[in-house]
Amino acid sequence: MSFNLESVVRSTINELEEKNEEARNELENNEPEEERERIKKIIYANIIYESKEDGQIPVKTVVVNIDSLISYFSPWIAQRDLVQEHVEQLAHSILKNPGVMPTFAAIIDINGNRKLMDGLQRQAALTALRDAFRSRDILFEKEIRIDIYEVESHLGEECYQLFERLNKKFESRQKRHSRCFMRRSV
Repeated sequence: MSFNLESVVRSTINELEEKNEEARNELENNEPEEERERIKKIIYANIIYESKEDGQIPVKTVVVNIDSLISYFSPWIAQRDLVQEHVEQLAHSILKNPGVMPTFAAIIDINGNRKLMDGLQRQAALTALRDAFRSRDILFEKEIRIDIYEVESHLGEECYQLFERLNKKFESRQKRHSRCFMRRSV
């Protein structure tokens, strides 16, 4: 099976950027409380880990499919823009490594706002793959892991601190990976 991944990614990015811009500008969740609770039950149905350390933001780790991520989480206000080349690389990597479970970080605040803090590029890659397979009537199911941090407000200082902490972890992983790669290529 072959498809033009570049074309699918470009189309996905255009759709997501439009949707994401609206979501970034939406400050509060306007869903009825019953709907927010229903969605929370769906998301939390598959908790695999739960932690509440003193002084730390409570976190619940869940496993869901890509449709749940796309349907229930919008990007947090400080997420960077999508980069087509990076999304394409991620999509190829996901296809080459089917056993690897993509991981995301998100927040849910007391008003039911659900925001993706880390993983926007991965979400775009998974969405592009899902859409490419779906266009050929092939089911693309991929389980993903989301670490969900429960916060007071998605606009609060704790979210900015969490965002910084998550990005430092990412930078640290990138440096470790590049050092590892450099050692292997010598």
